[in-house]
Amino acid sequence: MPEYDRSLWRPAPGRPALGIDEVHIWRACLMQPDARVTELLETLSEDERHRAERYRFVGDKRRFIVARGLLRRILRCYLDIPAAQIRFRYGVKGKPALALPGCRLQFNLSHSREVVLIAVTLCREIGVDLELVRSLAAMDQIAERFFSAREKQMLKVLEPLERQEAFFRFWACKEAYVKACGKGLALALDQFDVAIEPDGEVSLLANCEEHGHWLIRQIEPGKNYVGAVAVGDYRWHLRCWQWQDENFGWQEDCHQGACQTYDE
Repeated sequence: MPEYDRSLWRPAPGRPALGIDEVHIWRACLMQPDARVTELLETLSEDERHRAERYRFVGDKRRFIVARGLLRRILRCYLDIPAAQIRFRYGVKGKPALALPGCRLQFNLSHSREVVLIAVTLCREIGVDLELVRSLAAMDQIAERFFSAREKQMLKVLEPLERQEAFFRFWACKEAYVKACGKGLALALDQFDVAIEPDGEVSLLANCEEHGHWLIRQIEPGKNYVGAVAVGDYRWHLRCWQWQDENFGWQEDCHQGACQTYDE
């Protein structure tokens, strides 16, 4: 697998300018002290607080609160309204969007363990997925069920360690596309192909409806992580921001928490 430029993650300006031809990806750490979790909880809506309460384990509840709270803070940078006043609506399959009249901002979120990615763009469908590369006993069975024939063949020729990383790269690309489409389980993962070239470029192949209107790019979120963003347009530039203010910083040990995946 290719090496990626980790220097892409740069400190964001206080008021980032989002061009019509840009996609912004934000990376943040969910490991935050109690006071910060409480602070973020206060910005959530009533339905978000109810969702947080449904988590069985305290760690999962905290990660949900921080992820949703940071989402609101990041969206506030573009919307210029208080985080607590941001309202969401949800599509038929649960994809979230901003419930603000005339708003062109589109977003998507994914987190795994203690890292969260938040993708933002204008006037385009967007989906992002984040995966921790790890040993997975059922990897072959999952690939057999959810990967296309072409993808399964590509995995078979790889050595075990390469196969493990490639599996999660395929998965991230496919999930990002499904999330961007907003079709949920109605779009079967084994019914379309993604092809990852030796240079890291990703192609959405022809057996996928409207494949020519989509562009998928891989993201390198940090040690042991892979990610991807899918956008319903092929004319855009990517900027990767590291969320950091006086309260929230990036910690290189973010990958050491208990595993929980959360997507919107």
